[in-house]
Amino acid sequence: MEPVSEGVYKIIAKTNVAQWEAFGTARRMWEKHAKEACNGRSYVESEVKEYTYEDIPRYLWNRYIVTVKEGLAICSHDK
Repeated sequence: MEPVSEGVYKIIAKTNVAQWEAFGTARRMWEKHAKEACNGRSYVESEVKEYTYEDIPRYLWNRYIVTVKEGLAICSHDK
């Protein structure tokens, strides 16, 4: 998680390699980091991208997929 400006954080959540896409896991990881960054305050997601990529060359028998969610968490000013 990287601060962009006051109350705004860029968060990138990547799963471990797997033989399948794991968007649910990436979303839960992203949400956990957003809550930590905002100290439990509510937040809004912005500029969110979700995607996968293969970490090992395709010519190998098994696929090794990494699932990613990245975007901005904009923290509310409410306490």
